[in-house]
Amino acid sequence: MKKFLSYRQLSEYLEIKVSTLYSLVSRHQVPHHRLSGRMVRFSVEEIDDWLSSKRCPIEGAGQSNGRSGKTTTSKEGRHES
Repeated sequence: MKKFLSYRQLSEYLEIKVSTLYSLVSRHQVPHHRLSGRMVRFSVEEIDDWLSSKRCPIEGAGQSNGRSGKTTTSKEGRHES
């Protein structure tokens, strides 16, 4: 059985302001279920999947420069091989 959260509960779960969550819903940027005109609920399972899909990979992780096995960083902050 899916567990559903209210705006307040999800804002606490995500540690964001309720107003931010309202904005995300109005722009259809977060998965939600509209039960009636103003009544919205969020599936914990769908939110967790959505968060996983938003994960940003770490750039340059595990790359080496080919000499000493160490990763170098340029002046601009980019990793170089």
